Amino acid sequence: KDDSMDAAHYYLGLCAAGMNDLEQAELHITKAVKLDSTNYWYRQRAAVLYSATGRDEQAIKEYEAILRDFPKKSDVYYNLIELYSSTGRNEDALNVLDKIEGLQGRSDGTAMARFQLLGQMNHQQEAYDFLESVYDEYPSPQILSILGDYNLSMYKDSIAVALYDEALSMAPGYAPAVVGKAEVHRMKRDYAKFIEALEPFVADPSSPVEMKIDYLKQIVQHADQRLIQGHRDDLYRLYQLCADTHPDNPMATSYLVSLKLGYDDYEGVAESAEKAMLAFPEDNSFLEIATYAEYQIGNLEKVLDLSLIQLERAKKAGDKKQLAVANANVGDSYHSLGDNKKAYKYYEAALKDDPDYAPALNNYAYYLCTTGKKLKKAYQMSRKCTELEPDNATYLDTFGWILHLMGKDTEALAIFKRVMIYGGKDNAEELRHYADVLEATGKKDLAEMYRSQAAAKEK
Repeated sequence: KDDSMDAAHYYLGLCAAGMNDLEQAELHITKAVKLDSTNYWYRQRAAVLYSATGRDEQAIKEYEAILRDFPKKSDVYYNLIELYSSTGRNEDALNVLDKIEGLQGRSDGTAMARFQLLGQMNHQQEAYDFLESVYDEYPSPQILSILGDYNLSMYKDSIAVALYDEALSMAPGYAPAVVGKAEVHRMKRDYAKFIEALEPFVADPSSPVEMKIDYLKQIVQHADQRLIQGHRDDLYRLYQLCADTHPDNPMATSYLVSLKLGYDDYEGVAESAEKAMLAFPEDNSFLEIATYAEYQIGNLEKVLDLSLIQLERAKKAGDKKQLAVANANVGDSYHSLGDNKKAYKYYEAALKDDPDYAPALNNYAYYLCTTGKKLKKAYQMSRKCTELEPDNATYLDTFGWILHLMGKDTEALAIFKRVMIYGGKDNAEELRHYADVLEATGKKDLAEMYRSQAAAKEK
């Protein structure tokens, strides 16, 4: 009602910002500043909006102006340092840091800010020399651990361990120091001690699970074969500890399952994934992985049980795409167990839920054609499948084989040439199918060559 009320404009601006309407937020905040340019909070919020909308230079000018009027507002100094740094004005950032230390004295926070700025300026040696110079005055766990890492990178193991120990004496369980000490063992290839030293870090519920997972992932990705091959069970234990420490976080369990998949340990995968699918019923990936693992083991009855669970979950979700996938998986399971009647029933259900679900179209068509029955129906489904995914060698192979069974070998030959282009040369069954079609079209020598390739693949 009163357009001259600066506070009303300010709070309207805050409300607009809270609703992510930054244009309206800026309109009202800048109006508040215009009405009362002596108010620190109005001007500070205007600078924040400039930065939030990518106008860093305008934000810098506003913060610089604020500091001229409010030289003791420490928050503004830190905001300026961040903006100077992000725009490459590192010397200006260092000058602001000097002003902060002139006002408040040096602290652990300002020491770390200077260290990071020097690093961004590629003055790495100067940065570490600076930390060394403030070490006696500010021996914080963070500074001690960084210096420990630096000495470890210079292969000064004993100095590094002493620094990590000092950090841990100040803050028992401080993650960077624990990991640093573990790294000493890793560099010496004493992997049993390395894993043992990591256990307190992994078992600490206060350390972020994302940090742990990232580090554990790096271990596996960059480790030498002595660790990977010789300490599989130790790595399992470490990953399991992470999952146990964070039982409500599926990510930790997911990486345990991934580790076991990397070892082709399908029994271990099945065990972990089946526990996880009960603990995290909303995450269907564990159910899918468990099904895959049981199939690799050959537990076809278990595969069927898991596929039926997937179907029940899809029904509860009421998602037709999920229902199509689940019904098709149940159909695959029944076919693997030799019950084609039930398999076909579930394929029909899948295609009712999603007529364009390619895996159901392909598998149903192929299993029909192998019985020699309903070739016309198989042909229609398979042709549709290849129209949906024209570069899929498996689907093309099915279509080509159906054409061959229908006596259309010239058409089949054209399809199998595409099969070979899109990866069929790596599949023994597809090579054999191609050989049979070649022979049917009078190319016997070429057929023998492809049969030989198929036999080699099977070995």
